[in-house]
Amino acid sequence: KYCIAVDSTPDWVEGDFALDILKPPVNDNFANRTPITQTGSPILGNNLGASSEPGEPIVLFYGGQSIWWSWTPPSSGKLTFAIQTTGIVPMLHIYTGSSVSNLTLLPGQVGGPWDEIEGLTFNVVAGTNYAICADEKWNTNWSVNFTLNFNPYPSNDNFTSSCILAGSNFFVTGDNSGATSEPGEPYHTGRNPGGHSVWYNWTAVAVVS
Repeated sequence: KYCIAVDSTPDWVEGDFALDILKPPVNDNFANRTPITQTGSPILGNNLGASSEPGEPIVLFYGGQSIWWSWTPPSSGKLTFAIQTTGIVPMLHIYTGSSVSNLTLLPGQVGGPWDEIEGLTFNVVAGTNYAICADEKWNTNWSVNFTLNFNPYPSNDNFTSSCILAGSNFFVTGDNSGATSEPGEPYHTGRNPGGHSVWYNWTAVAVVS
């Protein structure tokens, strides 16, 4: 039961007031994150009626009207965000963890929540569930429109998963989109570390003198 008081300044005032009950968004709470099933398509959200939960990460100053999504990559690769929101732009953060009070900010947002998520690249692991949160520092109402862009690692990204070449006369095509480098990997281009290598393995079929 709630009691509502209506008062005014010393002068007598007559008027009406309205009481609106806002239903929270379906993905207001961490446990009710909306699953993202497709990358490359716009994802929409609105925080009207949203709230915060005990233990929820604080976005900058106040926050407190967050909404949540979840996404699990089908394979390991690189993830980027594109934001199409106009007007008040909420802050997006991506976390790992199974409890709202024990979340870890995914590396890539160097410096913490002061950084813009758009334009940063995140290395994601196949089968890992990632939580994406939108919130705004001043507790205002906003809408959000963003896209997840996922680029899986090539199958021969690592030395141990080299593509086997057979025979003595062949033509090879490849693509290093989404490729990475491994710890201890040599600088294939000399002094430049590179960082987007793919690997092949070939065994000579005959000794040539």
